[in-house]
Amino acid sequence: MEPALYSQGRIDERNSSSGLQEWPGISWWQQWQDHQLDQLIDQALQQSPSLDQAKARIQAAAALAEGQHATLKPSVQAEAKPAYERFTADEFIPPPYGANTYWDNQMLVESRFELDFWGKNHAALGAALDRMHATQAEAAQVEQVLISDLVDVYLQFALEETELRHSEAILHQQNRLYDLAQKRRNAGLGTDLDVNKALAAQTPVQEALARQKTAIRLLRNQIALLCGQPLSVALHLQRPVLSLTHTLHPPAQIPLHWLGRRPDIIADRWLIEADVQTIKVAKARFYPDINLDAYAGYQALGFSQLFSSSALMYGLTPALSLPLFEGGHLQGALDIAAAEHDANIARYNDQLLHAMQEVSDQLATLHGLDEEQRAATTAWTLARNDEELTRKGYQAGLMNETQQRLSSISRMEREQALSRLDATRLRTEVHLIRALGGARQGPKTTATTVRHE
Repeated sequence: MEPALYSQGRIDERNSSSGLQEWPGISWWQQWQDHQLDQLIDQALQQSPSLDQAKARIQAAAALAEGQHATLKPSVQAEAKPAYERFTADEFIPPPYGANTYWDNQMLVESRFELDFWGKNHAALGAALDRMHATQAEAAQVEQVLISDLVDVYLQFALEETELRHSEAILHQQNRLYDLAQKRRNAGLGTDLDVNKALAAQTPVQEALARQKTAIRLLRNQIALLCGQPLSVALHLQRPVLSLTHTLHPPAQIPLHWLGRRPDIIADRWLIEADVQTIKVAKARFYPDINLDAYAGYQALGFSQLFSSSALMYGLTPALSLPLFEGGHLQGALDIAAAEHDANIARYNDQLLHAMQEVSDQLATLHGLDEEQRAATTAWTLARNDEELTRKGYQAGLMNETQQRLSSISRMEREQALSRLDATRLRTEVHLIRALGGARQGPKTTATTVRHE
């Protein structure tokens, strides 16, 4: 059962959105111009244990393919067999050799070659190469996941640092309000209730500060782990310089064929191709094997005549083997190969559907974030205008300092909410990049659904 492609609605790169520029581009994270992030990604790509494991799997798959390629070539071996033995007097060996002991020496060069009439060895080599390509695609998937995970954590790190600065500024304003409440009470213009309210308002901000400091320490450790570095490196990380308002500008439309560059989709496709070759191998085992054996060398009793012309021997032996009764072993192997082929096709289709869902979910999230950001920007603009008006009123003597500082706190809280939305949008764009398979620029495959025929 070889796979066939759905012809209905198939997306071909030559016919789809040729005017669209490839997004996000190679080294897309460099758009932020944060050199620390660039260095961290370089370290991760060089020292990550997960990438080292993937590279080792590629080497193992390449070695298996090389070993399979050797079956297409003749094998040649040389051997020397000196044997000191006593010949029996009761067999066909005549006197004076019978019942005596001699050196029986043999030196041969032997060659064996399998005539691959049914393509079994070629198909096995094709399967090994396809699995090697699948392993390479799996390694690319590990790389893309590592990069997206590191960027995602770094964005969280940048957000927590920004939140920390906002919280510190808000707490500073809260402390000034507490001081003002105490002065008003001491002057007989306020009460203990006003002082308690000002003091209680500091508690949520102090709790937020503690959470943010803990989150920063944990994110530092996570970054060091993703880079394959000891946790002590986390202590030397600087505050990110990237701006959370920077956007990666995803296109309004995502062509379906972009899913074909996802490394996991490519890997599943190679596995299906390998299954096709494995099925060919299983079918070829039902047919006879034809081998050619040849040998040449010398054989003699004793050493004096070992390399003489009379001791020369050679021969050519064609051999044919045909399986007759295997107790269902060959049919079972074919059934297993066909079942694995069906399972990989189902997994490929399932992976493709999940990839479509991931992209659709991220695009829907970005659309929702656009509306939230517009509302949050409007709220921040109003809070900023209110702060400015309050400042002018305070300078004109129409408002007190408490009102001015409360308006500043309101504006800071709006900025904090806007920063969270900016970071959420950036992280969603990173998730979209990951759902599309990163920025691979190699040969792409068309993303299509596979069915059985």
